[in-house]
Amino acid sequence: MRLSISLSLVSSALFLLPACGDDDGGTPSRDSGVADVRLPDDARPDTGGDLDSGRDSGAEPDSSRADMGNPPDTGSPTDGGLASDTGPTTDMGTAACEDPPAGPSRPVPVECKPCRLPGPGMIMGGLCAEDSDCTEGDNGRCGYSRIGGQCSYDECFSDNDCMPNQVCACDGGYGGGNACIDANCHVDSDCAGRACAPSLGDCGHYFPPVGYYCHTAADTCNTDADCPGGYCAYMPALGHWTCSMAECVG
Repeated sequence: MRLSISLSLVSSALFLLPACGDDDGGTPSRDSGVADVRLPDDARPDTGGDLDSGRDSGAEPDSSRADMGNPPDTGSPTDGGLASDTGPTTDMGTAACEDPPAGPSRPVPVECKPCRLPGPGMIMGGLCAEDSDCTEGDNGRCGYSRIGGQCSYDECFSDNDCMPNQVCACDGGYGGGNACIDANCHVDSDCAGRACAPSLGDCGHYFPPVGYYCHTAADTCNTDADCPGGYCAYMPALGHWTCSMAECVG
């Protein structure tokens, strides 16, 4: 009787075992509700090897890799680099102080440069020897004259510095300074379609132009080319331009 009961219990236990395990009889597993997805070996991304292989191996960092940081400071720029911008120069003796010569007309008002070229220096006799002796005006310069050294200054830098019936002539004064000179026009548009031009005076080329005047319908010349051996000048007494051969010497 006891043997029969034991065999019955064993049979019952064997009957219940498949219900507690997998269908293939393997190790029982719990159902988490999440699918277990595994990529095949050939579909897994290549991580370049073991990520920890360089941590404990004692390998030195690769010094051949390019330094991606800021470039080293090599000091001042070389000839191939960009020099620093120091702005416009006003040093004496440079083109920054040279005014263009007066043209045959005056289409727009003229602004003179704020500086002048230096004088020759070491002038014997007269009223000055060096530029430093000329301190009574703007940009004083000591230049040669018939009496020796004589000072000259910049009297103006634009027409606004002169009287209404004058214009500022850059480097147009005796001695080379800017000067306010007579004018019956300031720009060409003041002359009814004709030019507002610089004119020499009674001493011809001995002095710079003495004024700016409109050309008129009564003119007997327009340029020096119309006056062989002379020059075309405005005659205030006549009120128009005509040829002249007057020159001063000294």
